[in-house]
Amino acid sequence: MNRSTQWMFEAPSRSPTSYLNFEQNGLFESPTQAAPSLIRSESQPLFSTLYLNINLGCSTKRDRTKVCPQPMTGVFLPANYRFTPQVDLILYLQGHHRTPVQRGRSPAPGYYPTNLTIDQYWNRQFYPFFAFREGVNASSKNAILVAPTLGSRSESGNLTQASGFDAYIDQVLAAIRTYYAPSMQFDQPLSLGNLILACHSGGGLPMRTIALSKATYASKIRECWGFDCTYNTGDDTGWGSWAKRNPTSNLFIYYIANSQTAPLATSLQIYAKRQKLSNVSVNRSTTGDHNRVPITYWETRIKATPFLKNSTEVTR
Repeated sequence: MNRSTQWMFEAPSRSPTSYLNFEQNGLFESPTQAAPSLIRSESQPLFSTLYLNINLGCSTKRDRTKVCPQPMTGVFLPANYRFTPQVDLILYLQGHHRTPVQRGRSPAPGYYPTNLTIDQYWNRQFYPFFAFREGVNASSKNAILVAPTLGSRSESGNLTQASGFDAYIDQVLAAIRTYYAPSMQFDQPLSLGNLILACHSGGGLPMRTIALSKATYASKIRECWGFDCTYNTGDDTGWGSWAKRNPTSNLFIYYIANSQTAPLATSLQIYAKRQKLSNVSVNRSTTGDHNRVPITYWETRIKATPFLKNSTEVTR
């Protein structure tokens, strides 16, 4: 009765469910930050996706036409991922999704409901051109993909506030630590290594706002990828200012020629050339399909990122 017992656990086999609930059962020390609740998980595509209940603070009080989708953040752990005390994250911000349906008709292909959540958005069976998890797997890079559900017009709530963004990343790290990393027997909370921001379409404004914010984690941003997203005033001078202030970080912008995004994209390109900003790359897309711009360059962009290690190169 007075005897103390120590338990030693070998890392479990790599099945998605084997990682879950270890910490909830009291077998491992809890991280400093409380983890958000787990909505569910899925094992396809390999290795595993967590869906977390992280509320970004969406509100309809000021705009009754707005729809707040279910708070849901997707966290994708790729196949052959190897844990280290610091994790590299790719944070993806989705574009607008508000396609109306005429009364009495069924949704047409490409329909985007206003309450679209991330589990549907990046499901290749619904939208094959948003199969970003598969692209991370194909890259073989040791990075975790994170994607919050944004509003129908890419409303991002408190994600664009400095304190809100820091709190969001803390919750994501706590969730990874709670639901996955216990099997790695770390004795401290995971920390953020490198951060990549990526966006499509209407996600461009929140991405720029986060990058230019005073959030603590904004200092971890090593690259920003904008896929046909330069719609907003300041997308040229604002990004130019960010590139000046962060000479060791890189910005990649892709735009469709003769489109709404072209004027500010080309203006940024001219600005970067005049200011000799070698860390800004503006490229005309080889596809004219707005929704296919991200996936056209997604895997290539990940593979070309020098600070992301291949999974086979990672040692604890």
